[in-house]
Amino acid sequence: MKKLKEERSAIILAGGSGKRMESFETIKPLVKLGGKPLILWNIERMQEAGIQRIFIVVSHGDTLVQRALMGDPRVTATIEYLEQAKGESNMVRSILTASTKVKG
Repeated sequence: MKKLKEERSAIILAGGSGKRMESFETIKPLVKLGGKPLILWNIERMQEAGIQRIFIVVSHGDTLVQRALMGDPRVTATIEYLEQAKGESNMVRSILTASTKVKG
């Protein structure tokens, strides 16, 4: 009997205002390097590593990341967006937000 392969998942913390990156006109995950957003580099590496489901934690009310990735043919993993609570931009809280979804 074949053992079913367990789905691998990962978390990307894409929230926060990027106050130290004042010279950029977009949020941190969407800053372009080599012609594509930083977050896409991370997603592609995760997919190459066999990650099939990615949870992206975004700031409250932020839809920029979703709009930037929507329909991008390079994104083959299942993406689920998790929104931080209003006023929260703490890394620990972001991880706790995602930890309820990630198994293992």
